[in-house]
Amino acid sequence: MIYVIVGKPCSGKTTVREYFEKRGLEGYEASRFMRDAKRKHATDSEEALFKMLGRDFVSREIQEQITTDSDVVVSGFRVPEEIEFMARHNSVETIGVYAPDMKCFQRSLKRGRDKNNLNTFEAFFTKKICPDYSLGLAEIFARMVDHWLYNDREDYQKLFREVDRIFLGDNNG
Repeated sequence: MIYVIVGKPCSGKTTVREYFEKRGLEGYEASRFMRDAKRKHATDSEEALFKMLGRDFVSREIQEQITTDSDVVVSGFRVPEEIEFMARHNSVETIGVYAPDMKCFQRSLKRGRDKNNLNTFEAFFTKKICPDYSLGLAEIFARMVDHWLYNDREDYQKLFREVDRIFLGDNNG
């Protein structure tokens, strides 16, 4: 089984992936593959990369690197073709991690990793969230998510209990 974790920027995708990894799953972060491709092809444009390499190129690269027959977790796909590619080659469950837009913005500020100076909600929303929706995240949310996790807090224990309950069969939470 491949668990695909999708969500807006700063919604908690990486947190959920890392939790799966602590439970023994092999994990992959799609954005790492995207960043590597941007460096290799000297572009900042994801659309240019999709035109050059295909909209499923990240999932193809991840598929080549999977080294186990056990369950795997992948976070950060943002276009439907990435999930569709994985589903043609594996059993896939898609997990949507939802957090309110303002909470995502607050987490972004707290992390301080944004080099684009997105220090207002409006800038964050228009430069980070809207582009992801337009790339295909909105379509993924509308038709491809099998399970939803709501992540509106900084205390992740409730989120982790929900992950255990739904995906690991622990009904004690």
